[in-house]
Amino acid sequence: MIKAGVQEDETANILAAKKLLDLLQKDILHIENGMLIIVPIVNQIAYKRRIRDIPDLNRTILRKPNQAASHPLSAALFRLTTE
Repeated sequence: MIKAGVQEDETANILAAKKLLDLLQKDILHIENGMLIIVPIVNQIAYKRRIRDIPDLNRTILRKPNQAASHPLSAALFRLTTE
């Protein structure tokens, strides 16, 4: 899984994720085995508003295996990576 756009002001990773997605969609690059999930803009609310802390997802990411996520978006991303 490639996640970009966790912080609204970190745009280089967003551009890289979108470029990779474009190359895959145009069949310039290929995934031979497995599955690749690309999320170009994880924190869309913060990105659209250009505000870093709504929420600051870096602070809500799970730190321990049995820990509950402190934000629904972080919980959803965690579930996606474990399915």
